[in-house]
Amino acid sequence: MGAKKICDKYNKYGTVNDLVKCGRPRKTSMRIDRRIIRQVRFRDSSSHQKNLNLVHIHERTGRRRLNENGLKIYIITRKKLFINAKNQKKRLLFAKQYITKPLSFWEHIIWLDESIFELINKKKKKRI
Repeated sequence: MGAKKICDKYNKYGTVNDLVKCGRPRKTSMRIDRRIIRQVRFRDSSSHQKNLNLVHIHERTGRRRLNENGLKIYIITRKKLFINAKNQKKRLLFAKQYITKPLSFWEHIIWLDESIFELINKKKKKRI
């Protein structure tokens, strides 16, 4: 800190010691922040969570530090509708009924719903 800043601080607050700060102090220092960014940039992109564990911080804290530095990491999931067994049978019957229709029949059909469905309810990955 320069001499002028020290004098101004003493004139304004009557002390040159650090003032009481509001809010919770950061868990990571600038050095740890740089380490997080370096680990994520120069390692395999599939192991970001493992990289964040190397500096012993919570996953969310690591994401915050990356976002502060312009690195946004996402694992995008598609939302798929689950089809139960009863509806699977109904769809199969519908498909079998119309599979023999000629191409001229399908040229006059307007398709409105183009959804992605899954037959087995799998656990999805989430945004990091």
